[in-house]
Amino acid sequence: MLMMMGLVLWDERADGKQRSWWRYDLTYGIRVNVEAIFLDSADQEWEQAKRHLSSGEYVDEESGELRNARLPDSRESFGYSIRAVVGWAICLEAFMNLAWNNSEEERLPEKYRHESALKELRTKDKIRTILKAYDYDLGQLTWLDDLYKLIKLRNRIVHFKDEVAYVGYEFAPPFSLEFEESRMISFRNALGEIIASLDSRLNLKTGLPDGKAEWVTEL
Repeated sequence: MLMMMGLVLWDERADGKQRSWWRYDLTYGIRVNVEAIFLDSADQEWEQAKRHLSSGEYVDEESGELRNARLPDSRESFGYSIRAVVGWAICLEAFMNLAWNNSEEERLPEKYRHESALKELRTKDKIRTILKAYDYDLGQLTWLDDLYKLIKLRNRIVHFKDEVAYVGYEFAPPFSLEFEESRMISFRNALGEIIASLDSRLNLKTGLPDGKAEWVTEL
């Protein structure tokens, strides 16, 4: 998000002459680094969530075996976990828009070389398009599927708004498993992987991979 400042405000002095009290030059600008803001916020939510997770049993759908995992089971733990997922997903969306805007146009498919493409494409499509444009072998990216799962879960929470009501479950209900600790860790690791990879490949210099991103930077 870019903001260019070129505003001069005036007030009246006692002698009737005008004076400027706030002035920004047209050559001055700032960038609000939304991806950094949401990443920091989501990471903080996840740190809180981990403190509230409880050990619970669930039935593995593939094997039918009873397994144990750390899961949310309270208002607090669900709240922290959900905010972490949504924040990571927003960070991913913002970062992919940044990557898209800094991609070499000639690398993108011709059908996407127009301004409206950024608005028309879903985040998942932007991920695949940019990675292919820069010659990544998608089949070798072990973390890619976890990014898609993150997007899917975020959409379920935010867009679809499924009713979540489980009655009479002896073991952990299915919705809890969406936020199981190892699954959440895989979401965060996958987000870190694509940020680190594209930050380097596109020379974005966001500071996100090493945790040194500023929320606001001067242009």
